[in-house]
Order: sequence, then structure tokens, then C-alpha cells
Amino acid sequence: MIRSLCCCIFLICLFACQNLPNSISETEKSARTYCGSCHAYPEPDLLDKATWDEYVLPRMGYMMGIYPNDSVRNSLLEEGPGGALVEGANIFPNEPTIDTTLWE
Repeated sequence: MIRSLCCCIFLICLFACQNLPNSISETEKSARTYCGSCHAYPEPDLLDKATWDEYVLPRMGYMMGIYPNDSVRNSLLEEGPGGALVEGANIFPNEPTIDTTLWE
């Protein structure tokens, strides 16, 4: 009797787990991979959409070599030894380090 009950519970759990929707989208997987390579993954609801779109994502894009134009990258590099250190550390890469289609 107990054995039958355990088998039934196991089968119910197995069936329930197989029918769960995929809780992590491909977009979220990519974000966890790329964002998480430098810092802890930030939950999307941490900030409002406008802040993500207008402030955070453009600045994170700079660190992945994505700029609206060349002058933006140049403006991020100060003159002198500080700028040389940033340039040498490749903090603002010349070329994208992520596929720009994926970034968009």
C-alpha cells in the first residue's frame, strides 16, 4: 500500500515537472550570461523601463564596444595617463564584444 502511494506521488511529481513552462527565456539566458560575466545579474524590475533604456543599457553597451557613433567612445577616454590606462584595459573596446543583433 505504501509502495503504491509512493509510486503514485512520484508519477504525479514527474508529470507535473514535465508540464512546467520554460521559466527562463532565451533573452534572459543571454542577459544572465553577458551581464553576469562582469557583475551580479540585475533583475529587470530593479529599475523602470525608461531608466534601463535611456541610462543603464547604453552605458553597459559602451563596455561591450557598442556606441551610437565614434565620438561617444572618444569622449569616454580622458587625456593623459588615466585615459591610457582605460584604453590599455580595454574597458571601452573599439569593436563590439557581443553580437549587435543580440544586444538590440
